[in-house]
Amino acid sequence: MTPAAKRIDAHQHFWRYTAAEYGWIDGAMAPLRRDYVPADLRHEMARAAFDAPAPDIATTAEVPSIGHDAILDPFSVYEKGEAILRQELSALGAWHHDPTRLDLFGGYERDDEGTRPRMVRLLDAGRLAASLTDRAHADARGSSGHGRRAGPADAPLPRGSNTVVSAGAATSEELIRRLGNGLWIEEIGSGTVELSSGRFRLAFPRGRRVRRGRFADEIGAGFLAGEILPALSAVEPMIGRDVRACRSLGWCSRAGQVVPVGGEAPDVIVRRLSVRDR
Repeated sequence: MTPAAKRIDAHQHFWRYTAAEYGWIDGAMAPLRRDYVPADLRHEMARAAFDAPAPDIATTAEVPSIGHDAILDPFSVYEKGEAILRQELSALGAWHHDPTRLDLFGGYERDDEGTRPRMVRLLDAGRLAASLTDRAHADARGSSGHGRRAGPADAPLPRGSNTVVSAGAATSEELIRRLGNGLWIEEIGSGTVELSSGRFRLAFPRGRRVRRGRFADEIGAGFLAGEILPALSAVEPMIGRDVRACRSLGWCSRAGQVVPVGGEAPDVIVRRLSVRDR
């Protein structure tokens, strides 16, 4: 007997609604002015007599693309991913976008709409605290001064600038003892992320081995490789008090527009990453 064909919902989007971020949702689309999460998808699929979602869930919420892991259970993977991100980003403290930091590569005195920028507290306790806005997407406080464009022919868009992560309390010596055996890397030169699978590669120019909580020999250039969700779940809660600025040239591409970005962050311990030679 031929098994009955299943009806598959081929594409979905989830999001956390804010008026500033989704200003294009006007009164004609009022039902979209709320959060849409996996629990809503379950209800809508049952109402439309669909059997399952496709594995490659597209998301515009806090969670990056989940890829093939979603084949097992897209709902539970999404919810697990969201929980991991909130837990680990909460451990890393507050995240800001600060274009007023002119000592970092993404800083500027006015955005491309002529607005003086202000620092925006982007994440707090692992949750989205505010959005980056230009004049078209501003709330009652007005634009945050993040309207940026790559060239004079381009329309300004809300874009990032300098990502600044708050420091913790641990000294470098305490982090090294906690690490035990591993690799100490002070600088990341560049990196790539494959959003469909969540895999990433970060290039470093040099590093030092750590054995039994002490520095050992140096190594040359290489790559750190891993997947986003497992890497976030492997971040330890001990955060360094020394904050390190990114001194390489950073660039962010969106809608074909490339703008300079920078940032600084404290030292953290991440377990179970792969290390590869260049």
